[in-house]
Amino acid sequence: CNSVLTTELHGAKLSAPGDVVVAENMRDARFAGFDIVGPGQVGMRITNSDLEIADVRINGMEDAGLEIEGGQSSLEASVVEQNTGFGIYVHGAGSPRISHNMIVNNGHGRQPSPGIFIAGLANPRLFGNVITNNGAEQIWVSPLYDLGNLLKDNAIAPTLREGSSHDVK
Repeated sequence: CNSVLTTELHGAKLSAPGDVVVAENMRDARFAGFDIVGPGQVGMRITNSDLEIADVRINGMEDAGLEIEGGQSSLEASVVEQNTGFGIYVHGAGSPRISHNMIVNNGHGRQPSPGIFIAGLANPRLFGNVITNNGAEQIWVSPLYDLGNLLKDNAIAPTLREGSSHDVK
């Protein structure tokens, strides 16, 4: 198992002007306990990987706090907040697990954006998340995504943006 862990929860901060953490084609790997802080473009860019991300805080990113393309990664017990772009952007043909996270105050940049954007063939499993106070609807989903129990299994706050009457678009 390839693991990068902090000895003290949120005891280490990572930052970079571009993508702060990049994982491509990783298998049986774990990343836990870090604060990923901006300014930067993307806090974590995960591509075609099986990476377990836990107890991470990501804030201050311009494009997305977390971008997951393909793979079977997971995000658990983390906070994705105050990113001017998307909180979490999921695309590609993967089905990551996103559970028990706080996704708050994202998408308040020049272009209002949601806390979570599920695009294309992505089929993430969301459970037990608190999603609130994001710039656009709380979640944008592809027409191909099966909403299933999304609203029942997550605490999704009403959208506060004028002109929007939906939490999910």
